[in-house]
Amino acid sequence: MGYNGWKNRATWLVNLHFDDYFDASRYDSIEQLAEDIRRTLEDMTENAIGENGFLQDMVATSLSEIDYYELAEVWYEDLED
Repeated sequence: MGYNGWKNRATWLVNLHFDDYFDASRYDSIEQLAEDIRRTLEDMTENAIGENGFLQDMVATSLSEIDYYELAEVWYEDLED
C-alpha cells in the first residue's frame, strides 16, 4: 500500500520535511545517502526525545517503517533532472 506516491506515510513524511535537508550531490552512491538519512534521523530523534521510553518505542517503530533507499533513490534521481 502506498501513500501519496511513496511506499508509506513514514517515508512520505521524511520526504516532506527533509527533501531540502540532504544534498544528494555530496554522496557517491544511493546506498551512502540512504545510510546517512537513516543515521541522521535516528540521531535527531534520539536527541529530541531523550530518555522517554514510550516516545523511544513509538519513534523506533516509525523509523523502522521508513524506506531510506526509496528516499535516496528519488533524491539522487532529482539531480539528473
